[in-house]
Amino acid sequence: MTKIHWFAGAIIYRMVDGVLELLLQNSTTTIPKYRWQGVQTKFPGGRNKDHPEDRTFLDTLRRELSEELHLKLKDDSELKVVYDVIQGDHRKIFYLVSVDAFEGEIRQVPQWDATTILSVPRWVRVDESLYRKIYRTHRPAFRAALLLLNKVS
Repeated sequence: MTKIHWFAGAIIYRMVDGVLELLLQNSTTTIPKYRWQGVQTKFPGGRNKDHPEDRTFLDTLRRELSEELHLKLKDDSELKVVYDVIQGDHRKIFYLVSVDAFEGEIRQVPQWDATTILSVPRWVRVDESLYRKIYRTHRPAFRAALLLLNKVS
């Protein structure tokens, strides 16, 4: 039996003066053969591969949010699955959650995450151009989150 590997990500949102904002970060690989990919704007998250302690999607999500953002989820019941797909032996799941469901302060300096340089996470206003800026593999989850938040007809 093939072991399923997964990616667990979070679409973290807040409302500021009636405007929806999402927490994003830029990711740049340090692996020479993948440098052609350039800077990728992504939602926080990561894979369970090389992390045997991650027994569930939520284990991976909690670990990644702690590592990448320095945030701790206060209550799992605030999470809503917005995207869940299996492609071969890889499963990708994204959760939608308000920033109010976390404790801690968002990381304020860039960091190296294994073979990746992560920018300082930043809040980005949702507008028509944001879809094209988000890395292609995160776009379906972005669209699903907007539908759930009633921002797209």
